[in-house]
Amino acid sequence: MSGLELIRRAKEDFPDLHIIVLSGYSNFEYARTALRYGVEDYLLKPVEQKTLEGVLSSLCLQIEDERAVRNREILSLALNDSPDHDAPFMFSDSGFLLSLITLGTLPPKDADSAALVSERSFRALWQDAALAECFHPVSSVQHLWLIDEHSPQQKFLILHLKDSSLSAEYLSMIMKKHLAAHLNGMPFLVLSCCQPISYKELWTRARFLRSAVRSASCPFRQEALCIDAAPSESDPSARQPDSAAVLKDMNLLFSLATESAFLQYVRDLLPEVLDRPLSVLHQMVRVVFEAVSQCFQIDPQDCSGAAAAFFSRLISMKSADECRMCLETSLKELWKTASAHTAPLCAQRSPSILRSISESRSP
Repeated sequence: MSGLELIRRAKEDFPDLHIIVLSGYSNFEYARTALRYGVEDYLLKPVEQKTLEGVLSSLCLQIEDERAVRNREILSLALNDSPDHDAPFMFSDSGFLLSLITLGTLPPKDADSAALVSERSFRALWQDAALAECFHPVSSVQHLWLIDEHSPQQKFLILHLKDSSLSAEYLSMIMKKHLAAHLNGMPFLVLSCCQPISYKELWTRARFLRSAVRSASCPFRQEALCIDAAPSESDPSARQPDSAAVLKDMNLLFSLATESAFLQYVRDLLPEVLDRPLSVLHQMVRVVFEAVSQCFQIDPQDCSGAAAAFFSRLISMKSADECRMCLETSLKELWKTASAHTAPLCAQRSPSILRSISESRSP
């Protein structure tokens, strides 16, 4: 078997194999055939040490890049489906720290995220975040993978640790400090598991972090939290006071007959709402636009469109003042374009959304 035949068969059986030919045979056709079979480089003897070192160094970097891409694909699959096989050899230990990172403010769970979130703008934000840089001083972080989530606002961060005793709280603090310095006031939430986990635990822990992120999020904050990945033992919403009373107070909106009174009530209620989980703000905004439709006889479709536009802007808002001003502007635009303002016709009845909220939270 000739050298060329060996190369051809080896590449057929092992397509990912990297081959460098070191030969004293300078025939052009031979070299061209070798390159056609997938040889990385063809070096003629005698070879200078500097040349050989350069070729090998370049090939090592290429192999490392390929390995990183392959490992990222394996981990991405593990996050989205329960592994039905043993962990790959390189992931056989229990040294993974898993975090779910959210940039900006999440839209409501039932909203059309694809229509509200600009993938291009968040791609730029993730580039600005430069998360790989924040772990350069941490020698215990062996590898880092940033894996896309379903929404452009979110990514999973997986750290492979050489020292599994490294504190998750410490790493979360590093991420919080780094993101705060790079995101120019943009809210974010880093939600991390409290302890390093194994490869086979990635799927269950990822599911928990996805389910916990909305109850753990508060509007316009830059936070990093470590939570236990056992749902029965850790409930992020427990750190917030009960929000039922706040939502129940919003019944009064349906009895307000003037624009000034309506606006003032929204202004007074908003600070308390912004101290609750993000879902309370989502509910409040929907109630506000339902109330303005009913109380001032504005087309419900116009109000629904205004609410969707507000949620789209909410994603990139940076402060409570910006939120208040945007909400007031949306309401004023609705009143301005409405054909007529009349006294409320529905003050005697509560809207279905408030009734369902009250029923779901009643003991």
